Amino acid sequence: MVAPLEQRVAYVVRREGLDTEAARQRVQAKDQARTRYMQTHYKCQHEDPHLCDLVINTAVLNLDSAVDQICLALEGKASRLSVPVEQLRPAEDLAPYPGKPADFRVSGQPSS
Repeated sequence: MVAPLEQRVAYVVRREGLDTEAARQRVQAKDQARTRYMQTHYKCQHEDPHLCDLVINTAVLNLDSAVDQICLALEGKASRLSVPVEQLRPAEDLAPYPGKPADFRVSGQPSS
């Protein structure tokens, strides 16, 4: 997922209730941490498009459209890898995140 810096800052302002400057610092700190992690552990740049199967610009697509595209890509990848679609469940063996999933609509709830 990618988006312009200003859009990402605005999202953090809304989601975390930070002022614009604090949100900008948070986004930039996360970007720097991601860059350091990829360089340290994998000796690569996280912006390298060859590391991704799919890049979605959330300045262009909304969350529902992004999810649809991700699902289509996973199904296509599974068919090329001979993996049954039913084995594509995300993070099947991982514990759920603690707390309420505030970023995503819960099935049966109206979108805001």
